[in-house]
Amino acid sequence: NSCIFNPATGHEREVVIKPAQQKKKVLVIGGGPAGLEASRVARIRGHEVILLEKDVALGGQFIEAGRAPHKEIFSKAAIHMGYRAFKAGVDIRVYTGANEERVRDINPDVVIIATGAEPVIPSIPGIDRPNVFEARKVIVSDQLISADHVAVIGGGLIGLEAMEILTHQGKKVEIIEMTGEIGKELEMYIKPYVFGIIEDKSVTVHLNTKLIEIKDESILVEKKGKQQKIPCGAVVVAVGSKSNNSIMDTVKRLGYEYYVVGDAKEPGKVLPAIWGANEIARSI
Repeated sequence: NSCIFNPATGHEREVVIKPAQQKKKVLVIGGGPAGLEASRVARIRGHEVILLEKDVALGGQFIEAGRAPHKEIFSKAAIHMGYRAFKAGVDIRVYTGANEERVRDINPDVVIIATGAEPVIPSIPGIDRPNVFEARKVIVSDQLISADHVAVIGGGLIGLEAMEILTHQGKKVEIIEMTGEIGKELEMYIKPYVFGIIEDKSVTVHLNTKLIEIKDESILVEKKGKQQKIPCGAVVVAVGSKSNNSIMDTVKRLGYEYYVVGDAKEPGKVLPAIWGANEIARSI
């Protein structure tokens, strides 16, 4: 049983951080949960560690998760992990994206790529219309939707968080889900709460339904081989994530030893991402 503030809780015997036999210069690219854990552990072992983060804030998906309803604890966890890395003596450089020139200048012995994931944007007609929004931006309040009737594409965790925010704003919400089930990756104890909102706010859920096209005031979907038009003034896209690891090609080409951790390796849950980063940092 682990804790998001310290994933080693309950596993102290397995997670012994031993001093490195050979001190190395380690470059960590990305200041999300996996990058912060890798940099902290590598630094405790005695390596010189430089962490590059392209944004102004550390925490990656913890920051995003912490802006979702009832998840403020994740924001606190992000601050806590950033503090632990800083306290360990990691050279943290925010607003500093990794590029070929910077990697060459630092000239590390080892690179840990922890650049996270980015949203999948499906290539369907109308996806670039001004009434289309990316779910994570809605969750962190970067994008405000004026339309009263919103279609959320994707009934996974992110789509359902967006749905909750939108219904709290008094909007009529419809969920379009390709599979036969919504909320597959929700924890069991959260499901009744989320399904309660769906019932309470009269959210319409369209299962086994595929989005075909986005228009100005409606979307075109297909269900059981038949096309159907659903009226809506805005569309929120939440169809999953893909690894954002384009810097890997540069690092590989420059010939550095490198490891990929967290969502940059494969999008998934945060604790396994932190565990994987901890393991790599203990091995280099």
